[in-house]
Amino acid sequence: LLVNATMSNELSIHQPYPRVQLTLFDTAGSLLGHREFTPDDYLDDSIAIDEGMPIKTPVHFVLEVSGPTAGAVSFEFRFL
Repeated sequence: LLVNATMSNELSIHQPYPRVQLTLFDTAGSLLGHREFTPDDYLDDSIAIDEGMPIKTPVHFVLEVSGPTAGAVSFEFRFL
């Protein structure tokens, strides 16, 4: 399962890239599982992680989820 998303730093200063927690739910809203991703996990090599998130610039990222995902119909992001 690949989850494609975009985030943006809306502050007027650079910030560190966050850890991202992805939680999967079934049709009843029950938790199927969750995983926490570091910036090294979800950003490609073209992004300078050490420079922080650019200001007011969308950043595309991909979360790759392995393991059982059957039954997942919704998800939730948390930026940590």
